[in-house]
Amino acid sequence: MKIFAVVAEFNPFHNGHKYLLDKVRMLYPDAVFVAVMSGSFTQRGETAIFNKWQRAKLAVLGGVDLIIELPAVFALRSAEGFANGAISLFDKLGCADMLCCGSENNDTEILTTAANILNNTLTTSVLREKIKKGLNYAAAVDEILTEQLPQKTFSLKEPNMILTIEYLRAIKKLNANLNTVIIKRTHTHHNDTVFAGEFSSASALRKLLKNDKDHFSKIKQSIPAACYHYLRNINQSDSISSTDKLSRIIIGKLRSESLNELRQFSGVNNGLDFKILQAASHSDNLNTLIDNIKSKNFHRSRLQRTLLHILLNITKNDLYEFDQTGPTYARILAFNNNGRVILRHLKNTSSIPIILKTTNSISQKQFWQRSKLTPMQKMLAYDILSCDIHALSYAHIHPSGSDFFTSPIYIP
Repeated sequence: MKIFAVVAEFNPFHNGHKYLLDKVRMLYPDAVFVAVMSGSFTQRGETAIFNKWQRAKLAVLGGVDLIIELPAVFALRSAEGFANGAISLFDKLGCADMLCCGSENNDTEILTTAANILNNTLTTSVLREKIKKGLNYAAAVDEILTEQLPQKTFSLKEPNMILTIEYLRAIKKLNANLNTVIIKRTHTHHNDTVFAGEFSSASALRKLLKNDKDHFSKIKQSIPAACYHYLRNINQSDSISSTDKLSRIIIGKLRSESLNELRQFSGVNNGLDFKILQAASHSDNLNTLIDNIKSKNFHRSRLQRTLLHILLNITKNDLYEFDQTGPTYARILAFNNNGRVILRHLKNTSSIPIILKTTNSISQKQFWQRSKLTPMQKMLAYDILSCDIHALSYAHIHPSGSDFFTSPIYIP
């Protein structure tokens, strides 16, 4: 058994994800997969389309063996923070032989060279100067790398490319014992929103699920057959989440904040505090709010993450503390028989607790009191709060407290 690490959002699981697993299994027939998956919110600062257990179950049905939640304080970060959190979690688990990921370029040697160059030259001040020119993070890093490695033939403006580079950077910085296998993407791009049949992107599938009443015949083409009936079942219930549904609570939270209070959150600088309060005073929905704030210096995905940090009260001091510790637990969401074997293996390899039952780590009363929490409990509390806020993002409000009452999903 060779254990492969995967970092994903599975939002939702689709044929492109299965293609990655199948390609790895062609190279390594004894491959099994442990995935670290974003929970209630995605790296772009949006609600995940289904809850984390539903998405984890779809992924296990599709061929992943064990799903572990990436803590919200790392999931809601730039590509660098997202990758550092995920790789640190795998490093602490100590179970994976290799990291596998899909990318538009799979030349491991040149990508590793690029990652090493960035680790040596990418500083906050250099990055800030690029962003002042109106570049987003990926474009800024791409420009810096082009200056240092003019012979490169890829662009970090592709979401999968920037994440692949950041995984390689994190492996080097953390001295993680992980080799990499990179599978070349040959189909639609990560952010394509147009339905493209068998290999449609997650963005296109989310658009169908939310807007196309006759989407099932199309969806069936784009996800593994083993996933289809379960996805159809949850889609027929009140299970489609929309970030827009959080408009009132986000705008209400902003209107209750002061300029000084906003400045405690990461990225709220250079007059952004004033722009946020000004926009919140006359915006009537989340899209309008973001449109009224964004500029060449403040891009949409960054703003969406910042707004969720404010809503969840994740301060810059919190992020600094969590970056020093890295993930402090591994929260299990779903597994199959191979996953059960891996879980037994983790008892001997993991340097952090494995959480199968939330109440063994934090009680609901402790969560409600939110005082005198250990660093692990504090990080876990943000996952719980994220899930409770996600419950507000449906057409009808869902109950809170799911983390205390939902067990990991086992699929024999």
